[in-house]
Amino acid sequence: MAQSNFGRRGGAANVGVAAVQSAGRAARRSIPADDQQAPEAATLRGAPNWARLTIGQTLFGLVVAFGFLSATWFLHQPHLFRDQRLRNTFVVAPDIKATSGDCQGMLMIVSTCSVTFNWNDRGVQRIATTYFLVGLSDPDGTPLIPVRSRTDAGAISVLYAIDTKMQNRVVTFWSVMVVSLAMAGVFARRLVTGRYYGGSAHRA
Repeated sequence: MAQSNFGRRGGAANVGVAAVQSAGRAARRSIPADDQQAPEAATLRGAPNWARLTIGQTLFGLVVAFGFLSATWFLHQPHLFRDQRLRNTFVVAPDIKATSGDCQGMLMIVSTCSVTFNWNDRGVQRIATTYFLVGLSDPDGTPLIPVRSRTDAGAISVLYAIDTKMQNRVVTFWSVMVVSLAMAGVFARRLVTGRYYGGSAHRA
């Protein structure tokens, strides 16, 4: 009994394959060299880096940069400036309980943290939240020890933010502000000067 193998053909099939390959080579030779390369590839290869972003992507970058800038200033600046001003007046407050604490890391460089407090003030339950930024740190598992200012009863924070990480908070805050402002400036300048794909600078 003759045995057949899948994918194998006789001599006639080989002749057909050779004819197709020969025709393919002839067709490629007949195409001019300029037509074998897509014009988009040639254009992209010589484009500057800023031309790789569309106007929508550039605008999105500007919004994100301003978002970081605004969130950092309005959320963290009041607490940082207050804690700096009253730093030497904070004492441990055993009557205040830290009910929750959360830190979210950004790019493994900066952590934005929030701590919520609860305490009884003459029969009235009070709730407050403080915010702070720390850089190149891992606050996970840090004890939340509430502290309160002796001169301002409304100033409440945690010992970690006041004592351990105050200098770190200052450096991190201003670093995020400077970087966010610089990014916003770059994207804003690109929009104004048309430095994006299809913009006036790209068409020039």
